[in-house]
Amino acid sequence: MNTGNRLTIAFLIAFSTGIGNAALAQDSLVGTYSGRMTTPQSNGPATTAIELTISQLEGGVVTAALKRYGNRSCTTSMTGELKEQQLELKSNADAQLGCKFEIKLSRDGNKLTGTANANPLELSK
Repeated sequence: MNTGNRLTIAFLIAFSTGIGNAALAQDSLVGTYSGRMTTPQSNGPATTAIELTISQLEGGVVTAALKRYGNRSCTTSMTGELKEQQLELKSNADAQLGCKFEIKLSRDGNKLTGTANANPLELSK
């Protein structure tokens, strides 16, 4: 086998492995995460149960839905971006009043941590 063929084979293996790893990383983000958002209150911090379902990740574009539980429960559809391990999502324009969220999260394995409307948010798969 000549040097040109070896280089071509090495390139194809490296390229196909990279694509497979990128697809695996994207697929592993898809799923349902649950946890708590902490909001400041005059009588101390309050926690609210949150569920984030990431349904699709394609080309860095993320499609998701967020459910907030409790006395102000609501559901909103969201879209955003994944850059490196940083996820940013915003409620779509049709979100009901009181259910608009802007989320910024860092990914660490099966955990997402960051903020929802500037309030601390921790989620796990």
